[in-house]
Amino acid sequence: MFGLDAYVSDPPVSLILSIFLVLGCDGIGFYISPVFGLHPLEAKWVRYQSPVIGAMTLSVLLYPVTLLGYGHLSVFQPLAFLLVAFSFVHLWMMTARRIAKKKKENAFLAKFDLNLIWTLLPVLLVVSLGIYTFSPITNADSLDYHVGVALHILRTGSFPVTPEWYTSRLAGSGEVLNALGLAIGSEQFGAILQFVGLLGIVGLVYHAESEDSKFQEEWKTILTLAVASAPVLIFLIGSVKPQVLPISMTTLALAITVFPSRRNLDVWSQKRGFFLACLLVMTASQAKFSYLLGGGVVGIISMFIMLRKKQAFSAVVIATLSCVIVLAPPVIWKHLNFGGNIVEAFLTPFPGGWPGTGMFEANIRSYIGNPLVFPLFLIVPASIGYLSNVIGIGPLLFLFLRPKRDIWAWGLVFPAIVVFIVSAVLGPKVSRSYLEPYFWLLLALALQKVPQGFFRYRNWLKIPAIMQVMLVMAMCWYGILTAVPGAFVKSARTNVMMRMANGYDVMKWVGDTLPENAVILTGHRAVGLSPREMVQLDWLSYVLAGRDDPLSYLARIKTRKVTHMVVIGDDFKNSSTYRLFSSCLSDEIIGPGKGHQATRNPFNQGKEFTLWAIKFHSELLPDCFMKPPERLN
Repeated sequence: MFGLDAYVSDPPVSLILSIFLVLGCDGIGFYISPVFGLHPLEAKWVRYQSPVIGAMTLSVLLYPVTLLGYGHLSVFQPLAFLLVAFSFVHLWMMTARRIAKKKKENAFLAKFDLNLIWTLLPVLLVVSLGIYTFSPITNADSLDYHVGVALHILRTGSFPVTPEWYTSRLAGSGEVLNALGLAIGSEQFGAILQFVGLLGIVGLVYHAESEDSKFQEEWKTILTLAVASAPVLIFLIGSVKPQVLPISMTTLALAITVFPSRRNLDVWSQKRGFFLACLLVMTASQAKFSYLLGGGVVGIISMFIMLRKKQAFSAVVIATLSCVIVLAPPVIWKHLNFGGNIVEAFLTPFPGGWPGTGMFEANIRSYIGNPLVFPLFLIVPASIGYLSNVIGIGPLLFLFLRPKRDIWAWGLVFPAIVVFIVSAVLGPKVSRSYLEPYFWLLLALALQKVPQGFFRYRNWLKIPAIMQVMLVMAMCWYGILTAVPGAFVKSARTNVMMRMANGYDVMKWVGDTLPENAVILTGHRAVGLSPREMVQLDWLSYVLAGRDDPLSYLARIKTRKVTHMVVIGDDFKNSSTYRLFSSCLSDEIIGPGKGHQATRNPFNQGKEFTLWAIKFHSELLPDCFMKPPERLN
C-alpha cells in the first residue's frame, strides 16, 4: 500500500485512536518516571512530563528495532493496539487514585479572581492549541519525509536507503513514532505528541520552583503566555514535524539538572537523574538532527554538575551506556548504508559524500523563513503571510533576566547563549531554530525571583501579551474552523486535504490515472501522499548546479524500474526535467491533470497548474540522459 489515505482510519476513529495512543504514552511515562527519581504525584511540574518521558521511552525502544529492519506494519500494529489498551488501564488507575477528579489547585485556575480574562487566558490558549492538533496532516514537510518515511517503515520494516531522496535522510526516531501511529490509522498522533511536548514546557515554566512573591502568579502567567503564544507554534503544532517534542526533552533535561529540588539529592538519585538527562538529550538529537547541538550542550552541563559532585566515574559509565543505547545504532546504520566514517555519520545527516548533498545541506542552512534582518525576523513578520514564522514579543522579557553569580541560573543561560550564537552563525534564518534557547531563558526567568521591574511595569506588559495571545488564538481558531472538521467527517477530510494539503490533488490524479504497478519519477515533494511507488528527483538541481556526476542517481532510477515521469507545467516540453530525460520518454502522454499550490495559510495560496504523466523507459539509462549544454564545457 502506498499513500497516506491507505493507512488512515476514517474520521473520527483516527482522532480517537490518536488520543488514546498519547494517553498510553502518558501512562508509560507516569509509571517509569519514579525509576529515574521523578514522582508525578509529588511535584506538579513532574506530572506534565509523563507523556514526554513516555514518548522518549518508545523512541529508545523502537528506533533500534526499526534500524534492524523489524518495524514492519505486522510488528507495529499490535504494539500500537497494546498501547491503546494500556491507556484504558492507565485511565482506570488514575481514576482509582482520584487523580482524574477536578481539583481546586488546578494549574491555571488556582486563584480565580475578578480579573477573569487574565486568569483564563493561559488555559484558553493551551486548549485552543490542543484542539488545533486534531486536524488532518496538511503541512508540506510532513507530507514529504515525516509521513513518507513513516509509511516506508511500515511497508518494509526499516528506514529507506534512498540517497536520491535527500529529505528522507533527515528522518530519525520521530518518524518511528509517526509510523507507530499510522500502523493503526491514527493520523493525528504525531501532532498531538508535539502538543504534549509544549504542555511539558508550560508545566516546567508555570510550576518552576522559585521563591514566593506577591506577584508570583502574575509573573508565571505572563511567562506561560510567552511560551504558548509564540506564533511559530501554529506552524509546528499543526504538523507531525518532531520539533516541539524534542525541545521539551532537552528542556526537561535542563530542569532535572538545575531545579532547586534536584541540587542536593543523594548519590543514587543523582545517578538516576543524570541517566534520564542523557536519554532525553540523546533521544532529542536523534528525533531531529538540529537538536544535536542543544542536546550536546545540555549533556555537557549535566556532566559538569556530576563532576562537581565528584561522580566522574559514574557519569562516564552512564553517558557511555546511553550512547550505546541511543546514539550508536543510527550512527552505525548510516555508516553501513551511506558510507563515510563513523564521525561523519554522527555529525551530519549526509555521510558518504553522495553527489549534491553538500549543496543541499548548505541550502538548508541558508533558508530564509522571514526576510527581515536579524534579530527582527524573530519578533516581527515581514508581512501578514509570515505571521506563523516569528516567535513574537516574548524575547523582550529577557530584559528582566538577572543570573548574576548564580551558577544554577547560568546552567540555563549559558547553553541558551551557545545555541543562540551557533544557530545565528550556522543555522537557517527561521525563528523555530531559536525556540530551544528561547524556552530555556523563559525557564531561567521562572526560576529567579520576580524582578523589581515587573512590579512597576506589569500592567503595561499585560497589554502586548494579551494582544499577541488574541492574535494567536484567532489564527488557531481559523485553523480549527477550517481544518479540524476533517477529523470528524470523511467528506470534510477530503475537502480539507484538497484545499490545504500541497500535492493531494496531484496524487489523487496520479492514483486515478496510472496503473497500480506504476513507478513514477517526479520532483514533487508529496511522497507521503503518493498512491504509487515514487522515485524522487531531489538531487537533480543540486547535482547539475554543482557539476557532479549524476550516474549514481541514474543507476538508482534504472534499478527501481521507473515506468512514468510526472511533469508539471502547461508547456511541459520546455521544462528542464523533460529536456534532460527526453530521450528516455515515449510519445505516450497522459494528461493534462490539474493541481494547485496549497497551504493552510490563506495568504500564501498558490496558482493552479497542469500536470502530465509520460511513459518512461528506464532500461535506456544512463545513455538516454541528455546533459545540458553548459555541462559539455
